[in-house]
Amino acid sequence: MKQISEREWRYANLLLNFMAFEGAKDVMKKDYMLLCLTKPKEDRFAELANRIEQKPPKDLNRREGCYQDLTARAADESDFCYCMRCLRKIRDNLIHCNKGRIKDPEDRIEFLLAWSEDFINQVYDTKSTFADRASELKRGLEIENF
Repeated sequence: MKQISEREWRYANLLLNFMAFEGAKDVMKKDYMLLCLTKPKEDRFAELANRIEQKPPKDLNRREGCYQDLTARAADESDFCYCMRCLRKIRDNLIHCNKGRIKDPEDRIEFLLAWSEDFINQVYDTKSTFADRASELKRGLEIENF
């Protein structure tokens, strides 16, 4: 088997962890909604939420021929839930948009991949029920190396 490049690994990491997070979200519907509606005094995702909210990559929300849903933060939304929505938007932009037709600038790709990696790592660092469920799903699919 051919060795994958670092860039390929980063895309796979984003895609497979997003898939695990979506699976955990579906299984834990009520608990997930509590995570989204509860704004703890010290939200460990605040720095990541502020980073992408204050300096979003150019055209994160509007790309010709790509998804048009906005990533504006809702007033009552937790930083975790906002970051999850941003992760979905990043996945949509990097995976679903027609990259053969529209090439993204390298600095934009790097920002999106780096932010995604930081968020994914932060989720697993919480050792929360959500993180445990996502890890369990990855083990079941034999993709825990990502």
